[in-house]
Amino acid sequence: INGLSNENGVERQDGMDISIVTINTKKQRLYFAGAKNPLYIIHKDEIDIKKGSFFPVGSNQYNTKKQYDLHEINYEKETKVYLFSDGCGGELGKKFMRKRVRELIYGTRFKNMQEQRKILVEEFNEWKKEEDQTDDVLVIGLLL
Repeated sequence: INGLSNENGVERQDGMDISIVTINTKKQRLYFAGAKNPLYIIHKDEIDIKKGSFFPVGSNQYNTKKQYDLHEINYEKETKVYLFSDGCGGELGKKFMRKRVRELIYGTRFKNMQEQRKILVEEFNEWKKEEDQTDDVLVIGLLL
């Protein structure tokens, strides 16, 4: 993506935050690259956060060559990994902050994925109340 544009063809200085994961289950290896979004990895009592690149995809606002690092991670059985959209970060009071997501995920690490989902949805709805949702909110959790 070279740039995003509106319907008049005028280039916008806007980008997209994204995470990409590939998993090789035979080698128990995970590959991660992120544009501004991190990856959370939990195994037993440990949480490891792999940061994404500083740069979004599709924006020219930084006037520099963008670099997106590939993280290669070996994992053990029963490892959980989490990716989420930028709606789980940003301005306090407007977004469901990453710190809150991290604490919820870590606090529910011994629960199965269905129970974790239920708790995340309940916490998000309690936080949001009757307010309009201001951004996308997506959390993907995988048990490896």
